[in-house]
Amino acid sequence: GTSPFMGIMMIQWMATGLVSVAAVATAANHEFGGGVHARKHDTSTFGSASQPIWHPSSRANYVFMRKEVPFSGGAKAKSATIAVTAAVSGSREKLLGAYRLYVNGKTIGIGPGRGDVSVSAANHTAFDTFHLTADELSGGSMVLGLQSYADTLPGKVILEANISFGTSTMSIVSDNTWQTFDATPYYNPKGNTGGAYQCPQEHIVASLFPGEWTLAGYNAAAWVPATESAPFGFELTPKETLPLNITTGVVPPVIVPVSNSMFFFDFKTEIMAGIRLEIPVGAVKAKYIQLTLSEELDGPYGSGQLLFPMRTGNNYRYVFTPDSANPSVIELHEYALFRYGTLLLCDSLDTKGECDVPTQASQCVVANEMTTIELGCADKEIISDIEFADYGEPTGTCTGTGGQNTFAVNKSCTTDNAASVVQELCLHKQQCSLTVGNTLFAGGCHSCLPDGDPCHLMLKHMSVAVACAPNQQRVSSELPFSLAAWTVAYPWNEEDSHFHSSSEMLNRVYELCRNTLRVTSLDTTTDSNTRERLPYEADGYITGNSRYLLQRETNWQLHSSKHNFVNPTWPTEWRQFMPLIAREHWMQSGSTALAVDYWDLLSNSTQVRCVNETTQLVDFSHCARQPGTRDIVDWPEDARDGYVMTDVNTVINAFLVGSLKAMAEMGHAIGKESDAFKFEAQANATVLSMRKLLLDNVSGLMVDGLDGAETHSAWHAQTNSLWHGVTPASSHNQMLEFLKKKRVVGSVYAVFSYLMGLYAIDSDHGTTALEMMTQCDDNSWCHMLSVNATATMEAWTRDEKPNLSWSHPWATAPITAIVRGLLGLVPALPTYTRWVLKPQLGNLTFVDARVPSTPGFFDISINATSYSFSLKLLAPLNTSGQVCVPAMGLPGSIVTVDGQTITGTASGDYFCVDDLLGGKMHMISRA
Repeated sequence: GTSPFMGIMMIQWMATGLVSVAAVATAANHEFGGGVHARKHDTSTFGSASQPIWHPSSRANYVFMRKEVPFSGGAKAKSATIAVTAAVSGSREKLLGAYRLYVNGKTIGIGPGRGDVSVSAANHTAFDTFHLTADELSGGSMVLGLQSYADTLPGKVILEANISFGTSTMSIVSDNTWQTFDATPYYNPKGNTGGAYQCPQEHIVASLFPGEWTLAGYNAAAWVPATESAPFGFELTPKETLPLNITTGVVPPVIVPVSNSMFFFDFKTEIMAGIRLEIPVGAVKAKYIQLTLSEELDGPYGSGQLLFPMRTGNNYRYVFTPDSANPSVIELHEYALFRYGTLLLCDSLDTKGECDVPTQASQCVVANEMTTIELGCADKEIISDIEFADYGEPTGTCTGTGGQNTFAVNKSCTTDNAASVVQELCLHKQQCSLTVGNTLFAGGCHSCLPDGDPCHLMLKHMSVAVACAPNQQRVSSELPFSLAAWTVAYPWNEEDSHFHSSSEMLNRVYELCRNTLRVTSLDTTTDSNTRERLPYEADGYITGNSRYLLQRETNWQLHSSKHNFVNPTWPTEWRQFMPLIAREHWMQSGSTALAVDYWDLLSNSTQVRCVNETTQLVDFSHCARQPGTRDIVDWPEDARDGYVMTDVNTVINAFLVGSLKAMAEMGHAIGKESDAFKFEAQANATVLSMRKLLLDNVSGLMVDGLDGAETHSAWHAQTNSLWHGVTPASSHNQMLEFLKKKRVVGSVYAVFSYLMGLYAIDSDHGTTALEMMTQCDDNSWCHMLSVNATATMEAWTRDEKPNLSWSHPWATAPITAIVRGLLGLVPALPTYTRWVLKPQLGNLTFVDARVPSTPGFFDISINATSYSFSLKLLAPLNTSGQVCVPAMGLPGSIVTVDGQTITGTASGDYFCVDDLLGGKMHMISRA
């Protein structure tokens, strides 16, 4: 049979929830499901009256543009609609600041982001639409400002504003009457901040800032008229997604003065943002301010030591030149994704153009337990950095000359709080002493026994290396100027979802994943907005599912899907995700548009054309792969559990089954009956063949494939076969025991199929899946939390993937697992017209949750003991469904529904009641 978890789809995150203006910023012609409508307007003529504009200089990459229009007789505007976009092509869509829109000095929007055509096409972006209310339009005039970047010159920005005064209207369009300013010398672009893309470092020169150019009355006499660029050459279309939220004035919760020349700050969460400094005259004596941003620390908290460059290769370092004669405004144009930052003040630069930091003298020492270490620096110097500290059996030697050492942690005997202990006792002091022994580390060491012993009955020693630097004791505990950020993210409704349970760890895992969607999403799904900023299909499917189950709006996933479909990536399975993505959007939104518009592409992506007629399995030894593709199974490669890769691959064939089932369902829905029956027949034939040729009847496990893979059964062959409904029920118990013993072997991507597969085996009522979501092995979300992640990481550990990001939403599988598996809420028909609720709580005693859907919200509350189960459910109006409750080992099949006893229908170890109507609270219990 078909696993109810086969089609669990794609989404992406939305914004921080902070809003920079009170305006309702909505995409043109955008509709929510369930009768929730954004305001509509006619944008069919956008571009007919306006012209793309830019600065006339052939070297103007950064441009400010403004248009100030007084209202006749000082009339008061009631509302305004502004449509705007800018030319972006190729990899430059990974940069966000092709335009930033201001109205009367207020930041309104930023974009345009990605389009839904091939990135190889020039100027492929759609336009954003903003609706402003009277509150944003106070005053007797309108000042429109555009702050733009383009690498291909001349750039193109186009805008139309329609203003309503109640009884009359007026329009403002982009044309050669706008005034422009070449801001390139101000931003002073050099180098590259990108990992796998090009993005200039902005080494801002504050004295070249043109002043408050977005406000009314600004003197633009030195500015020059805009030049009208060539037309776009294609019809401008509205973007389906909401415009992005851009929020100004976000102050980091933590600002720590490291010295009078360095400040450390922490936003306490990953953010996509740019830094803004406002510096009064005379507040900074230094010639330069160096800003460094990172996702990760490279030393004790507050020490100012950031990992730079980031693991992802991003080079978020900028050297600013403040204005010595006037107040300085320094604000980055392009966003970075980070959590931590430092500001370093200096008077000279090194050969790399960075602050010239005085050379630090280092010292190191090795001492056995029960001895004392004395550390100290020369006169007028302090310990400025703890380069290494560990107690146990660290390896390496110390030469004593200049502090040179080869120290390294020995993982079999190490003290994980050694660096923080030494920091507390020694950092920023001229000298300190340490009595080496277990007691020094007791209480804060997670890798030790309670008394601080990292390895019992072993002779231990301590290795320490520190650096000394000139004493620059901080003279003030406050930053002498303003530090804030502007942040950007997709809109987010905090009230759309919540989850709380009797497991505190599960609650924290849910919030970690939820925050990931909240703070790392722009207008499409991406792997991460650090290294690649690239939409991948598998990332999109997992992230998309998470977002469907956290936010009610669904156009974000629609737009992401279209972009993915026409810009496919290299893994075979990623192509096979496409039908699953389309099916999930249909089930969530009710729209079959993806199936209708991309039917042939989706059909080919299943890999059905490469099915061998003899074996009924995908066999690439007899069929050419799609150009540029190869099987992935898992990533990184070390997470594959020894998978034997062959041309007849069990994972590929499991995905074939899942994608064909999705195609068949959609085919019936859109009138493609012939294709639907063909796909159904092939899916069934492949299932039978996999059970015959790929299932080891002795072990009950799937082997990795044919042609040399028949003797190995990797973790992934089991998880994907379970998820896609290939595994026969007769093998469930053997497979469950195998997966329980293996635990989480695969990556943060592959754990999605693991959790979905575990919930497909409902015999243990979700106990194993719950354990895997809450355990604290290295491969766990608990581990991510233990290393202070605020968004899910690209891999389980830094050792597994040394170039990982700390902001990868493809690791948010618990969101789908909790809703689809633990709560057991699955749509049986599109938009939950019919639904099934079959909780698998494991050992949880209570759950309270809200899950969004197109017609409304599911509010679910469950209490469970070893002998009773009670559930409260409020489903959306105009829906109906089935609720299944566990048998609880009790005799009989009676289920109490709203105070009445009903004979439930047996379904495995559950009893089900049907036709429960939405729109009213239901009480279901068994005791």
